[in-house]
This record gives sequence, structure tokens and C-alpha cells, in this order.
Amino acid sequence: MTEVANVTHYSERLKRRPTIALPNHAVRVSIPLVTMPVT
Repeated sequence: MTEVANVTHYSERLKRRPTIALPNHAVRVSIPLVTMPVT
């Protein structure tokens, strides 16, 4: 559950700050996590 919260937190930072600020590999990992169905 904590991992999901972290993903949402990163997504909020992505919206506020440019994607360039975060490492590319982090963005690639966050995308599949968001696409996966989380209950």
C-alpha cells in the first residue's frame, strides 16, 4: 500500500515540477505502476 502512495506522490510532483527534474528511469517505472489496476 505504501508503494501506491509513493507513486501518487511522485505523480503529483511530476505535474508540479518538470519531468526533467526526476530521473528518466523513475518515470518509466511509475508509468507501468499507474497503468496496473490497483485495488
